[in-house]
Amino acid sequence: MGQKISDATFQKGYQLYQNNQVGPIKQNNNLYSANVRDKQYYHVVIMVNDKHKMTKMNCTCKHARKGETCEHEAALYLKLKSEYLIFENNEDISFKGYYDSKDYDKAIEFLKKQTKKIIDQLRHDNIKQIFQMLTSLVDDYDHMSLSPQYTIEVDVILIKAFRQFLQTKGALVYYLPWMEEHFLNNQQHVASLMCQINNYLQTHELISFYLACLEDKIDEILQQNIMTYLTNHLKELTSEERLFLLKQLSIDSKEYQYIILNQYIEDNKMEEAVKLYEQVYMKLQDYDLKDIEIVLYKYTGDISAYQKYVLNYYRDSHNMDDLSYLKELKDMYGKQWQTAQFVIIEELQDIMGRIRNDILYELSCYEYLAYRYLLSPSKTMSYQLAEYMKNHDFQTYLMMLEKNTYTLSIILIL
Repeated sequence: MGQKISDATFQKGYQLYQNNQVGPIKQNNNLYSANVRDKQYYHVVIMVNDKHKMTKMNCTCKHARKGETCEHEAALYLKLKSEYLIFENNEDISFKGYYDSKDYDKAIEFLKKQTKKIIDQLRHDNIKQIFQMLTSLVDDYDHMSLSPQYTIEVDVILIKAFRQFLQTKGALVYYLPWMEEHFLNNQQHVASLMCQINNYLQTHELISFYLACLEDKIDEILQQNIMTYLTNHLKELTSEERLFLLKQLSIDSKEYQYIILNQYIEDNKMEEAVKLYEQVYMKLQDYDLKDIEIVLYKYTGDISAYQKYVLNYYRDSHNMDDLSYLKELKDMYGKQWQTAQFVIIEELQDIMGRIRNDILYELSCYEYLAYRYLLSPSKTMSYQLAEYMKNHDFQTYLMMLEKNTYTLSIILIL
């Protein structure tokens, strides 16, 4: 693309990205989209080709509508590049190439080759040596003064290398002490880089360290990165740690409201939880609300909402080994299950292709089994189904017997 972006606009986009103001990314083939929070929410779309090279971008803000490249487009681009690694293997010309210096390009190309060479040597018996090599690269980076365009290039390379390193058993033994030693003393951006690396870690040692950091006066961007991590790992925090985290948060912040909502549910204060959920639902779209919503659907008896969730679960997972959600939905319907099962099972069959008889029996879908039996050419009918229909729908029972004279003769003999 030939679109250029000013340094000031790119810097604004970089701050939006660093402040976690880019919402969840949705992908539809080669289209990537997200809402970016600025003075209001703007919807941004980026299109790439099969080689992961950007071909088009758009935003709903007034500057983009005039044909200018805006900070919201830059923010989504940076998130795709840094966290989704969309553009890591191609020479991007949309945001790169606006600086005359060729030395930075050469340095970044060298860094790519150097980190790959280091990670390729990684074994269980040389973890310490490899870690020293990686941290040496970060120390060099700490002394460099790069523009945002090149900063994000370096971030992507280092994050990828550390992610691979931290997947190795025993790597945390070296990483956590080093991070604690350098975290608050390093430049703001290097600390933010560590936060991005830490997003891929799940360890209570990191949670304890982050909570301790909040007691110190730290940079606002760094604090936001820590808050985001802790709220995303809320289930791993103890009640005391949650209370401490709440004290650090503004009462109107979405992190505060998310924690309070979880706490209401944990304390079984369901009326308060329902009221708060209705107030902050749109504000908390960045968070995974699935577990909260399930509890609230059951409490309020919102069958249609819970049914939609259940069907979406099986549509996404195709896992019919776990029938717990369907059994809970059946319990919510109660006596209405006799009618509701037809709609639900038909939708499930659209998703799965066919639902096995043993599943239908386990869900007590006898009416649906009888309906399917009457429509099928098969004359095999289980005694369990015959007995149920005999006691609950005698007219249908007689229709089934008329179709299956062999079963009728056995029952008459008995």
